[in-house]
Amino acid sequence: MKGSRLAEQLPGDRPITVQRRPAAKKSPAKKAAVVAKQVPGAKAASAAKLRRPKAGARNTTALAAAAGGIAASFASWIMLKKPDLSMALNGILAGLVGITAGADSISPWASVVVGGIAGVLVVVSVLALDKIKIDDPVGAISVHGICGNWGTIAVGIFGAGSFVTQLIGTVAISAFAFVFALVTFLVVKAIFGLRVSPEEEEGGLDIGEHGQESYPDFVPNK
Repeated sequence: MKGSRLAEQLPGDRPITVQRRPAAKKSPAKKAAVVAKQVPGAKAASAAKLRRPKAGARNTTALAAAAGGIAASFASWIMLKKPDLSMALNGILAGLVGITAGADSISPWASVVVGGIAGVLVVVSVLALDKIKIDDPVGAISVHGICGNWGTIAVGIFGAGSFVTQLIGTVAISAFAFVFALVTFLVVKAIFGLRVSPEEEEGGLDIGEHGQESYPDFVPNK
């Protein structure tokens, strides 16, 4: 019988009606506790969600970006004797990259620390790579590699994650990316080659690839 009432017919007796009680609704906290017991790793995820700061990921992201830009400006001022605009812009990017891993689990004050450290790291890294003659014109390795690793580890320092777990994950992913990229570029170098001709280097890839100058006003006089 459909509905909340169930009728059962017993021999030699009138039908007995049994009233079903509606199932009690579980609160979100009780549901999370049940899931945590049944799903491996759900307990840590639920705990991290409960400790989420009220400010939200948008605020922590903005604070980290601002701190990264300011820190990079002062770091370049100290190390280069003048505030460098390109370093300041890279510092903003460094702050954004640094806070990405823990934007929803790191508190606002900690996001300023994470972004500020990322801003200093990007300046130091760019200058260090230039010194050892690694070609990274836009600072991508420094911004996304160095500061990305820092931000991932920072979750274990300021957020809800485990420091050891974050460190192991950072090292493992970095090692895999390095080996995979090395093998890939060695194969490309063996089959196609990685560098263009010296003439094309001199003229620029805009001419070689597209047949025109992207910035004709900046072409040196020949």
